[in-house]
Amino acid sequence: MRQRNQQGFTLLELLVVVAIIGALAAIAIPQFASYRGKAERASTLSDARAIYQGFVIYYLEDPDGTGGYPFQATAPAFNLNTLYPLKNRTTPDTNNDQQYFVDALIADSLLAKMVSGKADSFDSPDVMLNGNEQFYLTFRMAKNPEVRVIVCQTDAAINDQDGNPLKDENDADISGLWLDGIFFLEDGILR
Repeated sequence: MRQRNQQGFTLLELLVVVAIIGALAAIAIPQFASYRGKAERASTLSDARAIYQGFVIYYLEDPDGTGGYPFQATAPAFNLNTLYPLKNRTTPDTNNDQQYFVDALIADSLLAKMVSGKADSFDSPDVMLNGNEQFYLTFRMAKNPEVRVIVCQTDAAINDQDGNPLKDENDADISGLWLDGIFFLEDGILR
């Protein structure tokens, strides 16, 4: 009787292993993409929350004596490219005591997550007693431009990308309702 000395795997064994690896990859890759998108959204939410808190601190500390949020067009006008006056790019010194309401790293991180590295719009529409009592800031996410992020404390009418009034998950019109916080506008629905 001759003994056969097996030196490798048969073609069938290799095909079975390749099929198993292919099946696992087909399941894992979409899940990975989903988790990556959720992580990007969570990171954006965290940075947007810091911006929201920066607006509140700005309002409470009233650095320019106007009694409200930054203005849209008059000094200190809000800059869509730098998030000034919440985040100032210059370094404070003893002669010029500039205030920072948002950490520069967080602000830069959020700007990097915006389409074209800048916010789409800002407004502080309510001018009462020489103060802006409301604000909203909107931007699109760079990795998913169909998603619009709204950081706000307002009851002003904010429209979607097509100019239609905002709707909630139940398809109810919410324009004119008080919105306070960070919202994601996706597929015409505010979440």
